[in-house]
Amino acid sequence: MAEDRRTGWLAFVREAALSLFDRRLLVPFILFVLLLTLTNLVVLTNMPADGATPSASFIAAAVVRLLGLIWFSVAFLRAINRSPRPAWRPDGSLFVYAITLVLGISLVAAGEIVAAAGAAGLVR
Repeated sequence: MAEDRRTGWLAFVREAALSLFDRRLLVPFILFVLLLTLTNLVVLTNMPADGATPSASFIAAAVVRLLGLIWFSVAFLRAINRSPRPAWRPDGSLFVYAITLVLGISLVAAGEIVAAAGAAGLVR
């Protein structure tokens, strides 16, 4: 029985790894790496000093990066799972995923802000 589990587990890992090398993912992967590289360059060259207001190009690069991460992650998941829906066409699931991700990031950021304010003695 234990041997069946290991074979099943190895088969699962093998199938998951092979799905990453699907030729349909080559162009999206290259575009994804290009997007991350370009947004990293813009963010690093426009990094605001401590306490300074971020520039418009810094904010735009951050927004483009977040939207690109959402868009590409949905497209990758659809391609890997061989979804019948077009990988690059936005639909309800893309928007629900985006809203959930942004709300999750906002909750973490709000928690960090409250924790920092509490440490500074601004909040009891």
